[in-house]
Amino acid sequence: MDIKKLEPKRKQGLVVVITGNGKGKTTSAMGMALRATGHRMRVCIIQFMKGDLYSGEWDGVKFLDKKPSDLHLILTGRDAHPEIIERADTVSEVREIKHAYTKGIEPQPGIDY
Repeated sequence: MDIKKLEPKRKQGLVVVITGNGKGKTTSAMGMALRATGHRMRVCIIQFMKGDLYSGEWDGVKFLDKKPSDLHLILTGRDAHPEIIERADTVSEVREIKHAYTKGIEPQPGIDY
């Protein structure tokens, strides 16, 4: 089966932000990473740990200024900074409506991890 592969006239790296208090932000980013590998693109995943300690993401905003023009950058996390939202090309908000943990259900393999 011959499937037509679309190519943009001009390749441009995008900044995509997935934010909000709902479940699925990182999972969505992982799906995009998997899709990119299907296009034979190189993928790098960097995770900053949560907590009250200083972490590099506080200074990592300046990376947007130095990002190569053909690099896609996907940022996930709750409460995205307004400057990040303003500078992004695509922003999606994941809103929690209902979650199993509020019923006392523990995280489940294959769903939560």
